[in-house]
Amino acid sequence: MSSIFTKIITGQLPSYTIYEDEYTYTFLDLYPHQQWQTLIVPKLEHDHFYSLPEPYYQALFKTTQMITPLLKTLTQAKRIWVVIEWLEVPHAHVKLIPINAPWDLSAPQYKATDDELLTIQQAFHDLLHKKQKQL
Repeated sequence: MSSIFTKIITGQLPSYTIYEDEYTYTFLDLYPHQQWQTLIVPKLEHDHFYSLPEPYYQALFKTTQMITPLLKTLTQAKRIWVVIEWLEVPHAHVKLIPINAPWDLSAPQYKATDDELLTIQQAFHDLLHKKQKQL
């Protein structure tokens, strides 16, 4: 049975996509702890990150390295909490959560609105486009 992330990657479920390459898919979390919470998922459904085969393993961290500073720029957060997870969904993934203080980590999850997610998605796309033009 496919994970919810596989269904998102294959287009069976909608998402607010931020970035996609051959091996990873990056999108906004619909139930974030903090606004702008972003998920980076390997396109290969695999339960544990530590046994994720190459090139997916390397691509997961390369995408994380690319997206994290963009998220920090867009949010002006003091830190981006990087979490490697596979508990809630049995599909290894990285969560990027902007935080300004340790207690931000204990914020309850909430359902982000479509308007909020569309605004965030557009801001990411604008910054990615700007960065690509600079290359």
